[in-house]
Amino acid sequence: EAFAKARGDGLGFEFKRLDLVITQVKCKDGRRLFEGKPIVDGVSLEKEWRLSLEIFEDGHVFASARGPVHAVVDAHGLFKATLRKQSITSEELDADLHLEWTPLSIADLVPDEQRKAYLRCVDDDERSLAPPPPALSPDSTTPGSVRYQTSPPPPGDVKKGSGVYVSEAPMDCQ
Repeated sequence: EAFAKARGDGLGFEFKRLDLVITQVKCKDGRRLFEGKPIVDGVSLEKEWRLSLEIFEDGHVFASARGPVHAVVDAHGLFKATLRKQSITSEELDADLHLEWTPLSIADLVPDEQRKAYLRCVDDDERSLAPPPPALSPDSTTPGSVRYQTSPPPPGDVKKGSGVYVSEAPMDCQ
């Protein structure tokens, strides 16, 4: 997805044309970093493209892609006209490729003075949208008496509510 967005065609790109060779990057700080080499229509683009992936502690994956200006898909040339440079060197493609990213929630982006109100609204919305728990067998013969079961918690090292449960993540960088 990062590759298609960097090109400019996004979901218009036919993903079946793309193969990625993913290699783990050895790093001393414990981050799980990977580099990707794109192959489109059987042609390797590794000399012109740089893909970087990082798997965060909660299982989310961040991916970025950098490529040549000539690969930008821009039907009317309006986007290309805004670019300061019309070409980019290999050194520039490699520069700061594996910057350290800090995952942020939407709440982190809300101004401090509005965060409490935002969190109250989110909490209210989540409670109003949550389906009632599934009914199990009745605890007694009294009509309307039903025992409920909530969904199981996420695995121990995953923050509840992240929506991403990764059972087998790649080994950590060394």
